[in-house]
Amino acid sequence: MHIILYIQELLNIQEFEIPEFFRFIEETSKAMGDRFEWFCVDLLRRYFERLGIKVTHTGYQFRGPNDKGQDIIIEICRYKGVIQCKAWFAKYISRKEVDEFRSVVGDGKFDFEVVVGVLEEKISDKAYTSAEKSEHDIIVTTYRNMC
Repeated sequence: MHIILYIQELLNIQEFEIPEFFRFIEETSKAMGDRFEWFCVDLLRRYFERLGIKVTHTGYQFRGPNDKGQDIIIEICRYKGVIQCKAWFAKYISRKEVDEFRSVVGDGKFDFEVVVGVLEEKISDKAYTSAEKSEHDIIVTTYRNMC
């Protein structure tokens, strides 16, 4: 069982309304990516912090171009997870992104990882397959399904 499902079951988490993430006309990819990270941080904080789960934004704005995809860190009891946010409307989240991000969990600092996209149709089947076949606990999802 994925760690997130286990924790949701333990905490008996109730659902809440999730706002829509929109792409702004003439917004740069960088600006949209930064905004999506903050959007996800806000969702996670609203959803999890009231339960005592720590949510820390650690992405590009704080660590620069060598953030290794570690956009958000969440700490749940004794578990530590890392989230990579992909605000991609034109490109697909593919197996390549999951495979590259896997090394972040592979270093032993994290118990699970989550790759979060905007649109379900922009996540390839191969990304899901790569996550499922990984020896690490990797979740590929959209922001609407991460909470």
